[in-house]
This record gives sequence, C-alpha cells and structure tokens, in this order.
Amino acid sequence: MLKQAKVFRHNQVVEERIMDSNDLERERGITILSKNTSITYKDTKMNIIDTPGHSDFGGEVDHVLNMVEGVLLVVDSVEGPMPQTRFVLKKALEFGHAVVVVLNKIDRPSARPEYVINSTFELFIELNTSDEQVTFTSTEYDEHKGKIAIGRLHAGVLKRGMDVRICTSDDACRFGKFSELFVFEKFFRAPAESVEAGDICVVCGLGDIQIGETIADKNDGKALPAIRVELWKNQQSKWLSLSTLHHLLAVRNLRDRLYREIERNLAMKVEDGETADTFLIATVVVPEEHMGSVVELLGKRRGQMLDMQGLGPEGTTLLKYKIPTRGLLGLRNAILTASRGTAILNTIFDSYGPWAGEMSTRDLGSLVAFEDGTSTSYALASSQERGQLFITPGVEVYKCHIVGIHQRPGDLALNVCEKKAATNVRSNKEVSVVLDTPLDYSLDDCIEYIQEDELVEVTPKSTISLDDL
Repeated sequence: MLKQAKVFRHNQVVEERIMDSNDLERERGITILSKNTSITYKDTKMNIIDTPGHSDFGGEVDHVLNMVEGVLLVVDSVEGPMPQTRFVLKKALEFGHAVVVVLNKIDRPSARPEYVINSTFELFIELNTSDEQVTFTSTEYDEHKGKIAIGRLHAGVLKRGMDVRICTSDDACRFGKFSELFVFEKFFRAPAESVEAGDICVVCGLGDIQIGETIADKNDGKALPAIRVELWKNQQSKWLSLSTLHHLLAVRNLRDRLYREIERNLAMKVEDGETADTFLIATVVVPEEHMGSVVELLGKRRGQMLDMQGLGPEGTTLLKYKIPTRGLLGLRNAILTASRGTAILNTIFDSYGPWAGEMSTRDLGSLVAFEDGTSTSYALASSQERGQLFITPGVEVYKCHIVGIHQRPGDLALNVCEKKAATNVRSNKEVSVVLDTPLDYSLDDCIEYIQEDELVEVTPKSTISLDDL
C-alpha cells in the first residue's frame, strides 16, 4: 500500500520491516507496539495502523480498534489461521469492523490456498460473525512534551489550543487546555491547526489524560463508551524472588518501572498473585525428524498435548499443547536449537488453573566462585574441565557467583581467580591457554536456569549475574 501510494522516492532505499521501528521488534522479527502512518490516494487521506498479532501484546490491539473502520487480516497460505489470527479477528469482530482477508505467500511451493481459505471461513463461523467529541485510546510519554494522547476524532472539529472537557465513563469531568496538535503524514507527525472528524490526531499538553478518557466540547461534551481491553495475562513467580535481595533499590526500581508502564498500557495490571498457573495454547510447526525432541521439551514444561496433525507435502507436523506460561521461559530458543532453527512457535492465552507442579528443566548443578576477585586464564583452563563456563578472563566475580554449569548434579565451588605461581626457571616457550567459548545466556535463559536457591542479578552495566544463596 505504501509503494502503490508512492510514499517512497524512486531511488529510496526502503528497509524490509519499515513499520517495525523499535530495536527489539527488529531483533525479534515481531511487532510489539502499534504504529501509525497515512497515505493519500486520489485526494483521499487514509490512516493506517499496524498492530501486533500476538495475544501477549493484546492491549495494543484493543486500544487502536476504536480508531479504525476496517481490518486487513493477513493469513499465511501455508500455515493457515494461527492462534494470533483468531485473537485479532475476534477483537475486530467485537468492534463490528468489516474484515478483508489477505492470503499471503501464495507463491511458495507448499502453499495451500484452498485449505487456508476454508479454515479461515470456519474461524469466522466459530466467532459468530454475524457527537462532537474525540476519544483518546492511546497515550505515550515524551521527555519534552510530557504525556501525549493519540486518538480518532469522532465528530466536529478540534483546533489547536482550544479549551476542552475531559470526561470518564462514570460522568466525572474536568476541564483542560492542550497546547499542540499533530496529524500523521507518512511516517512522521506533522503540526496541524485543526483536525476534522474521521482523522487520527496527536494532542500534547494534557498532563493528566488517561487511556480511555474522552476529550469533548467544553460546554456540553459527554463521554464516549469506555474501551474494554483484555488484560495481559502473565505470571512469572520467579520475579518475586527479587524481593529477597538485600539490594532493595533494584526492587523499587522494578516496581516503579511497572507502574510507569501502567500509565500507557491499559492492558497491564500489577497485583499480588496466588499459587496458580496461567495456561496458554502453544502451537508448534516442526519437521517430522525433529518432532521427538520438541515433544520432549514441551513435556518437561508440564505441557499437555491436545492435537497432532501432518501439514502438506513438506513433511511438517503441527503440535498443539496446553502449557503453563512459566514453561515458556527459554522454550523458544530450546525449540529452535532442537529443531536446528526450523520450528515455529506461537502461543495464545487459554485459561487460569491450579498449579501444574514443579518443572525440571535442569539436572546439573552450578560451578560457583570460591572467593572474590578477578578471573584468570590460568584458573579458567582447569575450571572448564568441570563443565561449561559463563565467564571469560578478567571478569570481576564474588563469593557464591555462579560462573558455569557443572557437568554433574550438585554445585561445585571453584577458585577462578587463581594465578600461576612465579618461578625462577626460564621457559623457552610460553604455554598458550586455550579456553572454550563461554555460554552467552539472555535474561530469559538465566531466569529459566536458576533454581529455588539461586537468583538473577541485572546491573546498570547490563551484566547478568547468577547468585547461589
């Protein structure tokens, strides 16, 4: 659509994922935050919003569906409707939007357009397809402009600097005045003096505006219907272990960060949880030769198989499991490793339920630093014979610092700071020390690795450390 509307110059270099501007989005290859843009076609301006498809970011979908009049549902012609397809379609139909189905990647040898169309039609059947104001359904924060409200004008004209009434669904109103007004032009925000009904705009200067509130006419404006947003359903009990640290500042910072996120993320709620599990439906598409390894991984994480079926002539299998959310920690990387990068994992929320039990994802112990100091090549050369290391020479370690994985059950204390003793004997040739490449664990990997007597520490220098209590 962007190319057809000639948004780009003829010789302009265009990135492959032009709407996914967030660094994490580009790294993971997924859409996390909703993005606004617009195109002009035959003197008609069309606003376009790119939303995430995954239920983990459902709040981003909920709070923008109020601003659109129709939906393009993109379905893979090989995989067919996936869990996220059902999620976004269900949301769009609840808002009464017209849906245009777009079949993608039909040029692939394994494309199954007829099967996918029929499956999508069945999904529609299962889901029972059948005033002068503006509501602001999204907020952002800018260090210079403060809180920014984004929404669609439902009726009337909004002018820069005008006095307005801010209303909530319970008829509680207050007055305010905004300072700046913007509209979306291609990939940028352009200043505007006024905005007419139907357009999507950005308002600055209302510091106390909240998601779901209505900005209306100062004299007789009323609140529009409140937005219903599906809460982000996640529970990670291991995060609670942070409260046992004596570094309480880190805990307070984490709490403050969560509550700042609540200001812009209506789908997020922070509360104390009970001993229960949040369950997801995990769908994995994997070649048959790697299916056994993937099934074993899901079983170790308390997954219950719901369905298994073959897909097309490529020899791939679709596995459907019900699995606790905590079982997803490190699962994606583990599945990619077991399948040599060929498996595809998708998840969607299913239900809450009783505690599924402990998960045994690790049978080996840890290699633990014996004392404080700086790691040396000499000490690590002998330490790596006991297992796989996390650190390299020159790393500051402390007592009880986990420096690697023991090759046997049970923890083992090592002196990784030992230096080679100096002698008076000269050597004609220095003996070079060859060290194995250390394991590079992400935060997810570390959280999955630790057991009840271990902790994950994240420092301001982005160093991830493992501590043995």
